Amino acid sequence: MGKVFLLGFTIPASPVEVVLWLRSTSAAANAALSELIKDQVANMYLWPKTLEVPIMDPAKAFNRPVGILHVKVLRAMKLKKKDLLGASDPYVKLKLPENNLPSHKTSVKHKNLNPEWNEEFNIIVKDPQSQALELLVYDWEKVGKHEKMGMNVVPLKDLPKDEPKVLT
Repeated sequence: MGKVFLLGFTIPASPVEVVLWLRSTSAAANAALSELIKDQVANMYLWPKTLEVPIMDPAKAFNRPVGILHVKVLRAMKLKKKDLLGASDPYVKLKLPENNLPSHKTSVKHKNLNPEWNEEFNIIVKDPQSQALELLVYDWEKVGKHEKMGMNVVPLKDLPKDEPKVLT
């Protein structure tokens, strides 16, 4: 019967502690075997020696708000009839697609083909050179999907800074 040796070691920078019992007749064989086991276990827990990190464009990496877009939805005229009784229930949805923020909506104007909203919204802008405001007009439905009536896309780079612009 061989001798029993107790080998214990801790892997650096790791909370793992390993204890092994070796049974062998030779101290030299035990030393070689314990080194082999120690190396194999350590290799399972070591991170790669190099780690590639892609470098982002700093302007996009710090995608912070740079301003606020003030939008006032005034009215719509001569909308198409979408309901069975010859009217529509329009509302406007406003969004900046690249923002990942919730969109804004006007109130629903029931049974109206010439609605007036006069509602104001403040929308956070992150990159006025690449963002565009989407204005989508929908016909509200009590049951089912709301039907799109029209849309307009306004690139923010086309808007004058610090002065109002009326769009139709």
